[in-house]
Amino acid sequence: MLGINNNYAPVIDVNTNADNPVINTRSFGENAQQVAELGVAAVNGFQQQGIMATLKHFPGHGDTHVDSHLGLPSVLHDLATIEKKDIAPFQWAIKHSSPAMIMTAHIQYPALDNTTVENMFGEQIIRPNYVTKNINKTLKKKMNFDGIIATDALDMAGIAHYFDEVTAVVETFVLGADLAVMPFKIRTKEDIGKFYLFIKSVANMLQQKSDNNVFSLAEVTQSLARINRYKAKFITLPKISMAEQVAIAEQLIAKPQHLKLEQALADNAVVLLTNERHKLPFDVLKMTRIHLFVLNWQEFGALKHAIGSHWTSLGLTPPKISATVVADADAQAQIKQAEKLIKADLLIATIDTKIASLVDIGGAEDRSTQAYLVSEQEKVSYQQLLTLQLNQAKQKKITSVVVAKGSPYLLQPYLDKADAILVTFDDRIYQMASNTPYSPGYHTSISIVFGKQKPRGILPVSLPLMIK
Repeated sequence: MLGINNNYAPVIDVNTNADNPVINTRSFGENAQQVAELGVAAVNGFQQQGIMATLKHFPGHGDTHVDSHLGLPSVLHDLATIEKKDIAPFQWAIKHSSPAMIMTAHIQYPALDNTTVENMFGEQIIRPNYVTKNINKTLKKKMNFDGIIATDALDMAGIAHYFDEVTAVVETFVLGADLAVMPFKIRTKEDIGKFYLFIKSVANMLQQKSDNNVFSLAEVTQSLARINRYKAKFITLPKISMAEQVAIAEQLIAKPQHLKLEQALADNAVVLLTNERHKLPFDVLKMTRIHLFVLNWQEFGALKHAIGSHWTSLGLTPPKISATVVADADAQAQIKQAEKLIKADLLIATIDTKIASLVDIGGAEDRSTQAYLVSEQEKVSYQQLLTLQLNQAKQKKITSVVVAKGSPYLLQPYLDKADAILVTFDDRIYQMASNTPYSPGYHTSISIVFGKQKPRGILPVSLPLMIK
């Protein structure tokens, strides 16, 4: 209906490395079979609705400590580990569903292919996954995958720092992939002309390799046939006008049953990570004032709405709510505000614990490492202020709850400071028809804090020495 026919998801990497900077909460967890089964459910869900699914990042990006947007990771697993853990979800998904596409990762996997290739600096390096014939042979021959093989974005540093854009694309096709993703930036009208020249350069190099018997143009024909097969299956042109399509979309988006389903998903996903001295659930009858410590007014509005809804459902008048909104003042004012914690019965604080990845903050191709570091410094200041606020609450014997969005791996600093920690994995806040900020994750968290529902979420990864 909206013209979207392909989704570069699901991620079925098995996240076994707590320091993984790029997969972490994008993964279904650390258990290969669980990841496989949830991956199949996602594939079937997408494709039953007419959208091609993409399993990624083959053969597995779950045990890396380098973000391939910024560098070239290497996985040193032996073959047995690769087959048992890394590749297993892909094999399961191919066997139990019919994924249209698989995306390969920009990773070195010496156990699968330890041959070398010359980079743009004349250096011999172990072949990155996307330019290794063995990887694509494994998918097609050993794993019986007959769908489209796509690369990860070719403008990522894991490739762009080692190969020029023409070579990157040519090697992609020579070594068996069907689709080269994002090899060339088009930002201005002038770039369109440059793009045509780029295409010609790719075609000329492929012809040269064909003339030298390094590559057969028949493989291009086979790739086109695969792509056309899936286009015929999933892509249909609308028979109604754009205005009619928009009208239908507006009728469907945010329908009550969809919002209800979204809230049900949150109700089953929020994890009560810690509950020291069993402070939760908190007795609403003992509540006169709640203090919120949040990054911005949108978070404040969503939490306030969730609290108000809970009290209204009990037929009670909501307690007074005060707040420290960190983005609303300069650093010195924030520190003074945190030091003077307003007298309250309960402190509820939020934190976004995303691991360092340009994929999380978006627009990876347009962001420099320096811009990313500046944003991280701003985030650190919020963490310092939160620590100060939690320490003040402990000194004043005020119960404190942290509601975390993002990675549970980064919650270690708050374990001995907060009385309870909830993990929502969800950072969605949107405006309802009444212009009230709403968050499914915050709504569930407040219900758990005050005993309206029990926590149902199960942590998908192990956090050794963390849980008290």
